[in-house]
Amino acid sequence: MIMLGSARDDDFGRLQAPPPSSDAVVCQSPYIIFAEIDDHYRKAVEAGAVIVMPLTAEDYGGKNYSCRDPEGYLWSFGSYDPWTAT
Repeated sequence: MIMLGSARDDDFGRLQAPPPSSDAVVCQSPYIIFAEIDDHYRKAVEAGAVIVMPLTAEDYGGKNYSCRDPEGYLWSFGSYDPWTAT
């Protein structure tokens, strides 16, 4: 399980902060694997996600894309799974 939450003003919240702007460079981002990546991408676009790298088929296998959430964090989603790749 991975739990996510928004920035907040408490003891834990003082340890982290959203990027200073919605297009700022970030130092880390998660890559989440989805078998049905085409459907996930379509839903993200329909929901208004800010796509920063469109859905792309990669030479090493799978497809992926990257977007930002409303707080400016960068997320990557794809179908490439290194544990099952041959």
